[in-house]
Amino acid sequence: MSPNKACPVILSSIPGTHILLFRHPIAGVQLVKGTIETGETPAQTALRELSEESGIEAASVVSDMGCWDASHLDQIWSFQLCYTQALLPEQWTHHTLDDHGHTFSFFWAPLDDLPFADCHPVFRRALRHLTAALSAQGYVLPARPRNPLTTMYRSGPMETKKSVSNRYGNAPSHEPPLDLVSLIIQRQASAAIR
Repeated sequence: MSPNKACPVILSSIPGTHILLFRHPIAGVQLVKGTIETGETPAQTALRELSEESGIEAASVVSDMGCWDASHLDQIWSFQLCYTQALLPEQWTHHTLDDHGHTFSFFWAPLDDLPFADCHPVFRRALRHLTAALSAQGYVLPARPRNPLTTMYRSGPMETKKSVSNRYGNAPSHEPPLDLVSLIIQRQASAAIR
């Protein structure tokens, strides 16, 4: 199966495992995805699309998670697990020139509470496939017990508590925790040995 689309996947696990999604002003909730241009690898496309659609510049591909037949317009998607050391906010908007210029609203969604009702059917199927693939590869971390109205988050040099009341109850700053970073590094080392 040869991919013609690439989809960067960014995870955060504060608390539990969250995935980066965005709300398209017309087409609902989506993953970042784009066409693989002539001469590009899926990894290069994933990083380019991540920059163009979200504004995340400093990222790297950690793992090729394989391809998926979208059963939509002959699209074969290549999922690329990406990592960034940048502290990403709870939510942000980014104006893209793609698709005739739109402002996309980015947010973190917990993998155990994805907004399927707000997604186009192809993105629903993609998120179901991706969740299963992440679980099978050991990337999904169990949610940590938490008070849904109070979440620990990083606010400068020390940890502080703040009340949050958004739909997902996630923290204003998403930095990959050491357990997720360690898991990614272990997977890279194992892949290099094979």
